[in-house]
Amino acid sequence: MKIKIDGYNAYGIYEDGIDMPLKPCPFCGSDLMQVENTGTACYWVECSLCTAQGAVVAAADEEQIVDTVTMKTIHAEVFNEAIRSWNIRF
Repeated sequence: MKIKIDGYNAYGIYEDGIDMPLKPCPFCGSDLMQVENTGTACYWVECSLCTAQGAVVAAADEEQIVDTVTMKTIHAEVFNEAIRSWNIRF
């Protein structure tokens, strides 16, 4: 499954609807996923059907955010890492 995301890619470059591969839920098999956010540089993937959650990924140090470009880059990296973490199957 691919989800459409309007925002910044891992390099902080704005893209209008980037495609990110996202595996189905390992517990219920649903492909209805959401990327959740706390309003800070903290993201995780959650299944909309059974509410299973992937690892919560947060920026190591938000104090390094000194300007808008840095903020967008850090958010994009954390966002993409949350998706990578969800897609890992042990």
